[in-house]
This record gives sequence, C-alpha cells and structure tokens, in this order.
Amino acid sequence: MNRVLIALVLTSVTAACSYGLTVEKFRPATDPHGAMARITTDGGELRGEVIELQDAGLVIFSSRIGQTDERTLRLVPYAAVRTSKFEQLDSRYSIRDGIAPAGDVRERLRLVSRFPHGMAAAVLAALLKANGQTQLAGIEP
Repeated sequence: MNRVLIALVLTSVTAACSYGLTVEKFRPATDPHGAMARITTDGGELRGEVIELQDAGLVIFSSRIGQTDERTLRLVPYAAVRTSKFEQLDSRYSIRDGIAPAGDVRERLRLVSRFPHGMAAAVLAALLKANGQTQLAGIEP
C-alpha cells in the first residue's frame, strides 16, 4: 500500500513540474511583435525585430549595433547573412553562411515573425511611411 501511495505522490509531483520553455514564457507567442534577431553581415551586425520572411531575405526593423535610436525597416538578403541568432530559439533555427533557411527552419522563423502569413503591400507602405522611409533599406551602412 505504501509503495502505491509513494508512486502516486511522485507521479503527481513530476506531472506538476514543467521543463524548458512554455507558451507563457515564449515572447513571440504572447506578444504581437516578432522575435528579436542578431544578424551579422560583412557590413556589420544588426539587431532587430523579425517582421517577415520573404523569398529574398528577412525583413527586420533594426538598428546597427553601437548606434543609438537609428531604427530602420531593412531587407536582409539571405546571401548576406554570415551568422544569426533569434531570441528564444536554439541554434538549429539560424541562418549561416549566406544559405537561405529550408524546411522546418524556415517555417519556424516564419511563425515567430510579426507577420507570419506575409505582409500586404498596403501594410508595408504604411509601416514605411510611419518610419519616414519610401522603401526597405538594404544592409549597407
């Protein structure tokens, strides 16, 4: 009888524990913003919110590391990415050496962007206008 009671108590305690990241702790699941990214290119390092994944690259709302208050909507071509790290995602969900993400990596990054289903042209135009831009900037300084 004691063994059964002990097993039941241990099972209940174990079931009550959670390991790893939960939905409540995963910011892109609880916040309307996309995941934050750190991307290194030959031109420097960028930090910003992942807005959308496009066929050509990532659209991010970024600032250059070391610069203050310079926030720009940029298209970062996959070919230009040397290394990347995305908030709360492990290293298997990264872009390296200019190779576009494929399969589950691309799908996961798409899901943690601000616009996982893509961004309509009118929405992009409104974001650009609100930010004082007429088009997406590139990665050049």
